[in-house]
Order: sequence, then structure tokens, then C-alpha cells
Amino acid sequence: MPLVLDSRTLAGVVADLRRSDERLAADAEAAIDSLLLWESDDEPLVLTRRRLQLFLWYELPQKWLMPADELVSVAQALGKLLERAAPETAAYAALCRGAETENIIRAGGEGCFELIDSLGVEPPDTDVLEWSDLMTVEEAEEREAAAVFLEEAIDQGQLDPAVAGWRKVQGELLDGYLTAPSGPGSETPLDRIRAARIEAWLGPSGIPDGLGGERRTTLEPALPLLAKPGPENAEAAAAIEPLLWLLGLLADGARLTQTNALARAVVRAAVDRYPDWWQTELLGPAYRETEVVPLETLHSLVLALKLARRSKHALRLTTRGQVLRDDPAALFRLVVDELAAAGELFPTGLLDVGLATLIAGESREEVVVASWLLVAGLNRLLAPFAGVSGGLLDLIRITPAGRTLAVAILHARATGPCHTLF
Repeated sequence: MPLVLDSRTLAGVVADLRRSDERLAADAEAAIDSLLLWESDDEPLVLTRRRLQLFLWYELPQKWLMPADELVSVAQALGKLLERAAPETAAYAALCRGAETENIIRAGGEGCFELIDSLGVEPPDTDVLEWSDLMTVEEAEEREAAAVFLEEAIDQGQLDPAVAGWRKVQGELLDGYLTAPSGPGSETPLDRIRAARIEAWLGPSGIPDGLGGERRTTLEPALPLLAKPGPENAEAAAAIEPLLWLLGLLADGARLTQTNALARAVVRAAVDRYPDWWQTELLGPAYRETEVVPLETLHSLVLALKLARRSKHALRLTTRGQVLRDDPAALFRLVVDELAAAGELFPTGLLDVGLATLIAGESREEVVVASWLLVAGLNRLLAPFAGVSGGLLDLIRITPAGRTLAVAILHARATGPCHTLF
């Protein structure tokens, strides 16, 4: 359970320390002020094991510009204060005054995050949720609550970081916590995190979308589509059919040229199967993989996702590729995560706007008029999966496969973790 110390108790202990040692009291008070962050002076101090570890092992050595001896003194003064504040603070006080804390402080905080992670209270990334580096206020609060949950699980004997396999248990406990409502009909922590991420993704009112409109107004019509569950195997397979086709060729090995490009026979088979990939009537037969950008993109993708590897002038499926080829829904999710990070294909900030506009209607004439570069990016993103039809000089229309992919990519970008400012 979190340790809660009211402001009156803390003030009394500081005053008591000051009567015997002014410097000790000043150090303890400075530590308390830092732990309270932006809380008012009359707010209670709420401490968890993780919060105290972060302060002692990271904030003190890396953010306080003081000699190591003085930092150790601050930690020990905080321990003295906690020791006097209440009987239940003994373990926290021992952490402040222990040799491990002193060693980490003198090492400048090196290895602190690895150590905190090894103690079991740091909420890990799981299949249910990957935490953001740049969190909303709501996500930060939920992460702190998750850390409290894990601390309680350790205290109650449900989780023991000293026992083999504890990380699997930790992940299962955390997933259960994140997906459990706090009461009948109430939201889960995961729901609250995703809602906050979507709000941040929409952005404040008044921000331009880059196409002459407002970002929020452009994105909001897509929200009902994002609320739908992800596709099952059949729909997922249809959305990534060209990739599954290529993986099928690679099951027996596909010949590579001396430059490690796919051989001409594969190139010709690809453009026969997907005519929009190459304008044969205008340009004649395709000869090289580099001429057929969607095929070249798929080749790069299977290598990046470790679905295939080069072996003796052939491209062959890996074991991972074999498994995922038989699980289109899992492969679809993997592809979506990869495509969701493809913002470099677009003018700054236009990936979300382009996809939202693309799925808003049957055609995107307004997108073609507004930004040729945006249309080029959408084509580059979705054409490898037969997601669009037509050429850059035409009205490019989204296919059912492209719509499934576009919705999933938007969902991943709206509800997924935020690691960068843009």
C-alpha cells in the first residue's frame, strides 16, 4: 500500500530535526519538497516503493547539481525523517539509508532503471499495452497506479521477483489489472489510457490539418471506425493478401539476383497479379524489382520483420515467417504497427490527416487537389497491399483491403504509445 504522510506530521518532524541539526532538517525538507512536486504545502506526501526508488536512484544523482557526499546526506536525512514520521515507514527509511542507495548515488545513477525493473514494481510493456515515453497526465497516473498494484502483489506474495519466471507472472497480473473495470459498468485503466491518447492525438481546436482545414475536425469523423474491433483472420488475410502471396513464394525459396533483388520471374508474376503495380501497356514488361516499388517495399518489409532471410542467392521463409503466414491476424497486427511508424513518407504531420480523409468517402479528389505529396505518400503506404487503385494523375480510390489497413493504422496511431513529439 502507498505510504501517506500528512503535511502536519511532516512539518512536525522537520521542526524536531531542526532543533538538533539545522543542516539535516534542511536536507530532509528539500527532499520532501522534491517528492511533493507541484503539490501544495498542505497536501499529504504519498509514497510508493517505486516513487522513492526513482527519487533516490535517478533524480538525486542525475538532476540535483550537488557533490555526491551532499546527495548521500540528503538521502540519509530523508531516511531519518521517514523513520521518525511513523512506524510503518521503517522499510522506506532503510532504503534511503542503505548501502545500495549510497553506491548508486556515487555512481551517478548508473544502472538505476535496470535495478528498479529487476525489483518487480516497474510496470512493463505487455501485449495489452506498451507504455509511452511521452505520457498524457492520465497515462502517467495510471502507470503510477499500476506500480502500486504490483507493489501490493509483491507484499501479498502474488509476485516474487526472486522466483524464476516472475516476469511472466508480472505481465499476466498487470494485463489483468489493466483490463479489469474498477466497478460495474465502469471503465478499465486501459480504457482511460486509450481515451486520453485519442484526445491528445486529435489535438486542440484550431490546429490546421495541412490541407486547409482543422486537424480535429478532419480526424473526428474517423473515431467511430476506430471503436470497432480489429479484423478476424479472413478480413486480416484479405488486407495483406500481397504479403501472404509473397510469403507463399518464399516457402520454397525465391531466387535472388547478384544484387539480392528478386529475380525477373518473381517481378513478372507480381505485376501480372497486381496490375496497378506497373503500367505494362505504357511502359512494357517490368524487368527489375527496383522498377516495381510496391514489390520492392514488400521485400524490404519481410526482411525488416524477420519473416525471411537470404540464403545462397535465394530468399526463404524463417520459422517466424512460417508461423505468421499461418496466423494472418497476428501478421496483420505486426504489419500495422510497422506502417503506423511510416510518417517519413508524408509531409510533416499529414499521415493521420491523409488516412482519415482517405476513409471518409469513396474518393479523395480533395486530397489530390490539396497535396500531391500526400497522395504519393498514401500510394506508397497502401499500394504494396493492393490498398488503392488508380494512378497519381487519377482519382486514387481506396479498396476494401486498403480501408481495413487505413482504419487499423489510424487506430494504432491514435491509441498506441507516444515516443516522439511529432
